[in-house]
Amino acid sequence: QYPMHIVLYGQKGMPGFGKYFSDEQVAEVVNYLRTNFGNQFEADVKPEDVAKLRSDDVADYGDLF
Repeated sequence: QYPMHIVLYGQKGMPGFGKYFSDEQVAEVVNYLRTNFGNQFEADVKPEDVAKLRSDDVADYGDLF
């Protein structure tokens, strides 16, 4: 969930894109990062995952925050 959070809300030195990108666009960016640049992860982030992060209580994500 952390990469989704960074794309949505930004991080020091990087703006968030959540107000500009749809859930599908955020999922596509995160999946691209997960499967390129030497990364070996599956492209398993779905727009529904992004929507959940946008709307859920932060407590649902455990120790992430």
